[in-house]
Amino acid sequence: MFRTCSGAYVLAIVASLVSSRDGLLGADDDTIARKLATAKSAYTRDLEKMQASIVDWFDKRQAVARKEGNRKILDQARAERDAFEKSAILPATLPVPIRQKLAFAQNAIDSAYDAACRAYTKAGKDDEAARVQSDWDEFRRSVDRRDHWLGERATYKNVQPGIWHEFQGGRPTYQWKEVARTPEFVEVVDEQRQLWARFFPDVLLTSNDGKSFSSNMRGSWKQ
Repeated sequence: MFRTCSGAYVLAIVASLVSSRDGLLGADDDTIARKLATAKSAYTRDLEKMQASIVDWFDKRQAVARKEGNRKILDQARAERDAFEKSAILPATLPVPIRQKLAFAQNAIDSAYDAACRAYTKAGKDDEAARVQSDWDEFRRSVDRRDHWLGERATYKNVQPGIWHEFQGGRPTYQWKEVARTPEFVEVVDEQRQLWARFFPDVLLTSNDGKSFSSNMRGSWKQ
């Protein structure tokens, strides 16, 4: 969800949000567009706060490891921070309270986009609804770069919006449809086989009913 500790990524997201907001408000400054713009502003503020919290957590974790002379933990913390800064990958060790706040912020902005799209559709404003949907898709791609998961026995790649391909031995085997994306994981489903999968930073979980998940293989997001 975040990419750089310097703040450049937050500024990039702010610019993206402002640009998309202006596009929606330029032609027709209506109530639906204003509500969405308000939600985007709130999300930007939450994003800035969360980035500050994560950076602070990284700083403290590395300071403790250095004070204790724990080279293994220090190297791990550095690797996790590098993955976070380069690829927006949240470490599995990130405290639950921070994860919960991230999930809440993401759910809020997703709900705002969904509400705007539905409202325009109900009002018969199909062009506006399509524009909101396109803006939403582009926004999600810009803030979340998790698109390639490398596992012990297979790899999974997001080949187009909402579509993932599984590769074994370098060859495509199965197609998956993305159904959820949270700060913790990306969830996909193979509708033909009725199999669900969740990609976490360090493990792949699978399920036969979309409810009860169990560990399938170790792996990580490609940086």
